[in-house]
Amino acid sequence: MPELKNGAFAMNERTKSSGLKSSVPGLFSWRMLLWSSLLIGLAARIIGAFDDGIFWPDEIYQSFEPAHALVFGYGLLSWEYVEGARTWAMPGLVAAILKVCVLSGLDTPEFYVRVVKIIFAVAGVVAALGVYRLAMAFGASKEGATASAALWSFASLAVYFAPRAMSENASLVAVVWGLALLFERRSPAPLRVLLASSLLGIAVLLRLQCALFVLGVVPVLAAGRQWRTLWYSLLGLGAWAVIYGALDAVTWHHLPDVKWGGWFHSAFVYLRFNIIENGAKKWGSAPWHFYPYHLFSSMPAVSLVLLFGLAGALWRRAWVLPSLFTIFVVAHMISPHKEIRFIVPALPLAAACVGVALRGARHRMAPALLVVAFGLISLAQTPFLTMGKLGAYLDRPESSAWGDFAAANRLLMEAGKRDDICGIRVDVVDMAWVGGATYLHREVPLYRPGEPVEGLHFNYILARDGLTQYEKVASKRGVALYRLPWSCVPDHGFPWQLEKPGWRESAQPGMLQVNSTNLCF
Repeated sequence: MPELKNGAFAMNERTKSSGLKSSVPGLFSWRMLLWSSLLIGLAARIIGAFDDGIFWPDEIYQSFEPAHALVFGYGLLSWEYVEGARTWAMPGLVAAILKVCVLSGLDTPEFYVRVVKIIFAVAGVVAALGVYRLAMAFGASKEGATASAALWSFASLAVYFAPRAMSENASLVAVVWGLALLFERRSPAPLRVLLASSLLGIAVLLRLQCALFVLGVVPVLAAGRQWRTLWYSLLGLGAWAVIYGALDAVTWHHLPDVKWGGWFHSAFVYLRFNIIENGAKKWGSAPWHFYPYHLFSSMPAVSLVLLFGLAGALWRRAWVLPSLFTIFVVAHMISPHKEIRFIVPALPLAAACVGVALRGARHRMAPALLVVAFGLISLAQTPFLTMGKLGAYLDRPESSAWGDFAAANRLLMEAGKRDDICGIRVDVVDMAWVGGATYLHREVPLYRPGEPVEGLHFNYILARDGLTQYEKVASKRGVALYRLPWSCVPDHGFPWQLEKPGWRESAQPGMLQVNSTNLCF
């Protein structure tokens, strides 16, 4: 892309050479370093894909569970998919993978959960490659761009969240590649610009907050007088806006309070709940410094490098990426409810800034290798991430971020294999923190604690190990599956909703946090 006016960024003529030619004699090359870092990052993410724990309910109930309902006909739907506060794009993406698994004969949770997580893990590495392209688009040398890609490939937060089926991860890939293609140094080609804007539109479809990137990109192109690029970008974004609205109209037109035939219904409901009603405070609130504090807490080495990259990119007059990053993060800092995963889609932009900051260094190899070393330090710390470092479950900050309630999920899979099951009560933790129908994979009700035994609507209980009044059929890490001594009566009126009616009115700020002992591998 030609140089943006008003100092957006300045092309360095020395970075125009294509490819990744060897910078050091012998076997070592930047190409080798790039692909080695991507492969190592992929291996780390695939290992994480075998974690059956849950960091936050959204990784099940905003993706797996509604997708399971689409493919298999049943699943516990959260309020967003009852009242229409989200599009069905994210569940639809996961449902497509589940459908392929079904057609391949891999229609058990042991397989399809793993397949989905591995695909998300691979997408995380694709995003790291996108960071390389994004850094090059803003004038980084190939050494600097390689360092940026390696940094994101190794970053502990990136590795931890990548396999989890969350909208942040799916939209992140689209954002990075969309910006990389949009700001390429080559002359703007209509098809490339349309593809770039389409990726940004898809990111918004998957996660509405990504509209902040779009709101930042449009004035940047206008300020740089890139009228041709701006025109095709608006064309692509407009097309995906129509798709967004039409998808809502198809899926939410039947709701009683719907307006305009359901067009953009999810956006209106989501913004009303989070901004006007401030409803997200029910999940807790945090001060403005939550994000910088927990970034440095979870990956101190990488955070220092990211801070250097943001400052260095501004020094190099490449203000676009730091500006987009700031817009996204500050908007989330203002919001009362905060989770570290919310800002993950913006972190690759900061990683790309690192490569831009290294541009023009007299000895480019040494600082680039230093950046890679900082990334490796973060990767080595990934297995030791705790809930406290990630800003979750402050009643048990030292508990591992890995394998949370994994034992309960694995016992759900065990329960789903039992032919006599007609219902199960989950006593070990609130239903939102276990895998629901995704892991049980049987069309039988899942009840919360307190459902009376006398109702005879369930004949299995998932509870703490140690109960003596029932038959224990399986146990893992302090959790046990018990069979009750009677046959149950099928509950044909089970509502298949995650939340009880009226939960939003009765919930108090912060009450939905889980206060329980970590149940790991």
